Amino acid sequence: MKNFFRRVQQTDQKILDRIWDKHHSPRLTVVMSFFSHPPYWRHLVFIIILTSLILGSFHTRLRIGLLLIAVTLSDQTCNLIKAFVKRIRPTGPYSTQGNFWKKLGHYSFPSSHSANNFCTAVLTLHWWHPLGIFFYFLAVAVAFSRVYLRNHYPSDVVIGGLIGIIYGILFILGGA
Repeated sequence: MKNFFRRVQQTDQKILDRIWDKHHSPRLTVVMSFFSHPPYWRHLVFIIILTSLILGSFHTRLRIGLLLIAVTLSDQTCNLIKAFVKRIRPTGPYSTQGNFWKKLGHYSFPSSHSANNFCTAVLTLHWWHPLGIFFYFLAVAVAFSRVYLRNHYPSDVVIGGLIGIIYGILFILGGA
């Protein structure tokens, strides 16, 4: 089992190095930073959710609630795994000051960004098809940005994405 994880780590590092050596540029870094941490996204999401809850139909409000629950579950599942695995980010170890949640931010496996975005993509594709296609492209861009910026290893975003997809499918199968 140790050999398997060592091979995954070596493969991850090779992919990171190749991306950095072949594709790194200041302009692309700006674009990837936007996808990884879009400015004012929390404000925009809050406005969209609030507007949907106030003006939306019963089904829209229900779907927004289910989406929030699904994303929260995918996010917290990733945090739980991070607490056990404690894989250091590619950028190296950070000081572990702060509360429990801040400390988890220093670990990389799996990627909560990927899980949350892919969970959103699955559910929006099911409920609002054209919007879901947009969210799938966004999820892929966010996942790549996390690797490009060296916040995550490739396997972190793949497993995070799978966690999000699984939660999205489970909610759909549960009648969402």
